[in-house]
Amino acid sequence: MKKLSQENYGEWALITGASSGLGKEFAKQIAKKGFNTILIARSKKSLEDLSLSIKTEYKVETKIIVADLKEDNQIQTIIDECKALDVGLLINCAGLALSNEYLDNKIEDEIDILNVNVKAPMVLSHFFAQKMRTQKKGGIIFVSSIMALAGASSWANYNATKAHNLLLSEGLGQELKKDNIEVLALTPGTIQTGFQRTSNTNIDLGALDVKDVVSDGLNSLGQKRTVTSGFKNKIIAFLTRITPRAVNTVIFSTVVNKIKN
Repeated sequence: MKKLSQENYGEWALITGASSGLGKEFAKQIAKKGFNTILIARSKKSLEDLSLSIKTEYKVETKIIVADLKEDNQIQTIIDECKALDVGLLINCAGLALSNEYLDNKIEDEIDILNVNVKAPMVLSHFFAQKMRTQKKGGIIFVSSIMALAGASSWANYNATKAHNLLLSEGLGQELKKDNIEVLALTPGTIQTGFQRTSNTNIDLGALDVKDVVSDGLNSLGQKRTVTSGFKNKIIAFLTRITPRAVNTVIFSTVVNKIKN
């Protein structure tokens, strides 16, 4: 197992969605391992607080970039500001969801979900993986979801974007293996994060600790192509392989509509 260190990956780790939830925890655990961290999110205050905490506790460098991944020019800003840095880890963690039927949402909002969940990680991975390929080392984590395993009413577009994350991650992992670049899709289920508020759902019951999910992701990098945290979620993932897709869609739709606020 390759140690998760600057020597084996690179000096800097870039984390999108770093102001809260999984992204914030990824930043903390990666900084603890000695990586300098590039923190990306929309909330400047939250990023400043996290940056101070990381620098104080782990004695590493940080870089803050306030950016909204819905906007193409702000994705380009991230690339421009990080061109000169040795980014050896990319954590595509930012995500967006809505909990209404597709036709009841504005198409502009659905396109925002597509941009944040799909376009941003795709563009960032394309740029930074090219740099990693030159260095012959690096790692990329896509935060997908167990919802990537089936369609669901009220989350039709969200689930589709997470399926894209999963399949892109698997394909890139196969392509980049020869370049010593490790790619992982993390497919968590319910987690104790701010996602409940932003997605207008109530899914605290049985939620996993964010620390455990992030640890699973980092420990699995280079060992697996996908990882699902939590025994219950592992069972769900297994069952989707043997149950007809139409049945999976009915089941997932029932679950989503039960947790809507």
